[in-house]
Amino acid sequence: MKNAFNYSLYFDARYKPKDNGEYPIKLKITEKYNVTPSHPYGKTHMKETEDYCSLKVFQVFFPEYLREKNHLKVSLAEKKKIKSEEKNIRLEARLKTLLNKVKKINEEGKIFTYKDLKKELGYVKGGVLLREHYEKEIKEISNISYANQYRNSLKSLLEFNENEDLTLFEITASWLRSYEQWCRNRGCSIATIQHYLKPLITIISRAVNDKSCPFNSNPFANKYHSKSDKSVFHIKKKGTRRNRYLNDDDLNKLINYKGKTFSQKEARDLFLFSYWCGGMNLKDMLKLEKKNIDQEKMDFQFSRSKNKNKSTVRESLINLDQDSYSIIKTYEGSGKYAFKYLDNASSEEAEYRLIKNLRSKLNKQLKEIAKAIDIDRKLHFQMARHTCFSNLLKKGTSLDMIRQIAGHRDMKTTLNYVSGFETEDLKEELKKLKK
Repeated sequence: MKNAFNYSLYFDARYKPKDNGEYPIKLKITEKYNVTPSHPYGKTHMKETEDYCSLKVFQVFFPEYLREKNHLKVSLAEKKKIKSEEKNIRLEARLKTLLNKVKKINEEGKIFTYKDLKKELGYVKGGVLLREHYEKEIKEISNISYANQYRNSLKSLLEFNENEDLTLFEITASWLRSYEQWCRNRGCSIATIQHYLKPLITIISRAVNDKSCPFNSNPFANKYHSKSDKSVFHIKKKGTRRNRYLNDDDLNKLINYKGKTFSQKEARDLFLFSYWCGGMNLKDMLKLEKKNIDQEKMDFQFSRSKNKNKSTVRESLINLDQDSYSIIKTYEGSGKYAFKYLDNASSEEAEYRLIKNLRSKLNKQLKEIAKAIDIDRKLHFQMARHTCFSNLLKKGTSLDMIRQIAGHRDMKTTLNYVSGFETEDLKEELKKLKK
């Protein structure tokens, strides 16, 4: 039987409110087939939702479930304030999730009694838990950095849900929009929100493809969905990419700077080593082994750490000049690594902590260096990689060759590194038209 019942939210103001003026919200179910003389349109049931709110809040989010005569006058300023409060954002997400569940069950036409409906809702609630899926994925991830990204994602999602676990069925497009607004209210950038949602996209995609999992609805938009489609969630992307490379003047300031302290000199040296050696990541630099350095040919080979578990691993051959070689000798390690920083690491987890702490230390010193030599931007270690690729492009190196130097498989990744040139650089390029 299709659509065996009608459903709606019911603002139950029949009794006295709580001390804070809030009334209970219930799920109203009318069994269409169960018609009696006393119930000509079907028997009605009320299911507690454990949610409470004021009449104004309910009217702002769910006006369609209130009779017109019960509507209050709510100003635009009040509406905006109500919609921005975290408590109300969570309330809307929970109730819309419940309505979506009931709608899906009703459309499947499998439920014939209210008792059966309650069992079905209970099954859904106790089914595929988000935490279980995350923990399963984290166990299979060998890269500690990626595993931590999943942990941070789960922590943020559960924090939005008041630290209560939730099921995949509850993560709808509406829920995701509420989560996004909650993140923005807390000052999260678009990049941070993307960082939290990327693991969730993977989790949901794998759950949908898993035949043993009852979940089969992906709330994230794909390339076939239009931007106006509200039935799916569109992850926002930043329209303009900030410049993350040093121009020639700032780079020369850094090269000529000797450093006021050893820590500043260390940060400057390692930054320049990364720049001169093909934009090496800090992790790849620190895990460079002595056996891979050819002192006669003055070069070394390495493969990116992030690609070690992929089917095809490409090694890069990097030239060493006197300046970059002297940096290796200055910070030389006593063990198998060229640099000293991982000499005392007893495990992969210990290596991860040492690299993370060193990156924080270097970024702090680079920030101080930027102030000392009048670089008007936030200087950080990853900027060495961007500066390397951007300067190669300006000197005429082809994009495909830069892609190979960077160790990228996809040209789109390379383009992200070299986009966003300075206005002055673009102006100089246009002058070439008259030369």
